[in-house]
Amino acid sequence: MGKRIINQNPQKAQELFSIAANDLQHLIKQSIKNNKPSTNAIELMGELYLNGWGVYKNERKAQIYLCIASKLGNFRAQQLVKKNNFYCQQINLKEIQQ
Repeated sequence: MGKRIINQNPQKAQELFSIAANDLQHLIKQSIKNNKPSTNAIELMGELYLNGWGVYKNERKAQIYLCIASKLGNFRAQQLVKKNNFYCQQINLKEIQQ
């Protein structure tokens, strides 16, 4: 379904991705505040930055989000880190709480 809406109406897809990015940011902040970081939300935010979906494409931010999710055990993030040859240092959740 996602690819169909992107192909049929890219502007609408960007609007929906933008809403999703805002919701993910809120979910991430709340999950970190509760000391239970949502690795799925963090990984998805990384994918949005990696692809420029709903946010400006930013490989550095993508790397930060994906590395954090990867270090927290998210398998999809681990795959994307490897695929994109990202180097992951120690995780710092403060980097994504802003």
